[in-house]
Amino acid sequence: MQNKDLMSGQSVAHLVGKVRRAFTNHLNRSYAKAGYNITVEQFVVLVILWNGEGITQQKIAGMTGKDKTSITRLLNNMEKNGLIKRQKGTRDKRQKIVCLTEYGNTIKEPLIVHTQQNIAVAGHGISQEKMDTCKEVLNKMYENLLPR
Repeated sequence: MQNKDLMSGQSVAHLVGKVRRAFTNHLNRSYAKAGYNITVEQFVVLVILWNGEGITQQKIAGMTGKDKTSITRLLNNMEKNGLIKRQKGTRDKRQKIVCLTEYGNTIKEPLIVHTQQNIAVAGHGISQEKMDTCKEVLNKMYENLLPR
């Protein structure tokens, strides 16, 4: 990386952060406009639950990279909004098992379609080849940053 990239705000780290913030803000506005009372962070948890319901708060925290306090706050809001319910673990009563409500299951398909449409907006004018290269580069950067 050249020093001028860092100083001009054109470093990869700066651009990735800038795109992440813009995409998150765009999706949050889009969800609200479409009548979904959720955030991008909540959508991520919903996807985890749609792929394998009945998992612990601790596992969700690990899968999202969030600490215990943040995930508890996020799940509290999702529970208030009727998306999830929490139950005590069968083996360990201190564990909380997170499950989807009927409403959480009902919005799966329309919410996925809505999100895919917004991903298409973000990728407008970018060839599939460039998108594939971008994914490859970002995955490699991620791998490079994992603890060893």
